[in-house]
Amino acid sequence: MQFIYPPTFTPSATKITFAQPDFGPSGIPHSEVFGDVYFSDAGGASEKEQVFVKGNGLPKRLMESPLPEFAVGETGFGSGLSLLMLIKNLKEAGFWEPPAPENISSSPKATAPISVHPKELIYLSTELYPMTRADMRKAHQVFPEITAESQELLNAYAETKLHLGLNVLTPWPHTKIYLLVGDVLETLPQLEIRNGGIDAWFLDGFSPQKDLAMWSPECAQQLQRLSRRGATIATYTVSGFVRRNLIAAGFAVQKIPGFGRKKEMLAGVLTELSKKSPTSIGGGGCHTLLTIKD
Repeated sequence: MQFIYPPTFTPSATKITFAQPDFGPSGIPHSEVFGDVYFSDAGGASEKEQVFVKGNGLPKRLMESPLPEFAVGETGFGSGLSLLMLIKNLKEAGFWEPPAPENISSSPKATAPISVHPKELIYLSTELYPMTRADMRKAHQVFPEITAESQELLNAYAETKLHLGLNVLTPWPHTKIYLLVGDVLETLPQLEIRNGGIDAWFLDGFSPQKDLAMWSPECAQQLQRLSRRGATIATYTVSGFVRRNLIAAGFAVQKIPGFGRKKEMLAGVLTELSKKSPTSIGGGGCHTLLTIKD
């Protein structure tokens, strides 16, 4: 799978604006810009697990996929909590367990076993206002069950190394995190995925009433463009605006039981692929592309 992003693309922003969350007495981060919380104050980690991980049939689909890689996409990286709950579930499912004996080299010249891992996890996420490492650590502290996963992510995350556009993190073996920093309606159209596509989407932006761009028809069309046929989506909101935009983009969606105080959530699957050619990158003429192969 190749992620192609133009290094010459000039976004409207000239530098990264980092989030400045207000944690308050509860320790739950709140965005002053969007006037919304990053996650629920009633079992935020469990909500991420049920809505996004279980809502996309994970980790079972990933573990049973016959393909050499499985790609998860997310709109709204935030504190990284959805990613951490996915990683926790993959650990529990044995994704990083030692390979079966038939996949280990028995050559007498080998100084150590050489494993052949069955697949790679690709995780693409977008974020307009990334958190600093200190704020991310603080956000994770209210969930002791992900202490190990949090530290593993933080070891690979440094805001001083982030730049506008596509960033690559490798916190875990056989895993690559692609973090698109910038306006989602500027960054996603510039991205091209070759030899593959997103298999499951975590639609985790702030409330549709607070962050229209993340739930817009234009964003829904980009999700479709970057997906494989049969890609799934899951989100906490059942907003009619969101539902109509996803349907118009080719996703069949339905309401299913939600988490906690939310009676319902949305889940769906991509049934129609665009017949249009991929979005052109960088306009006319010849351009040097940032190409990342997996």
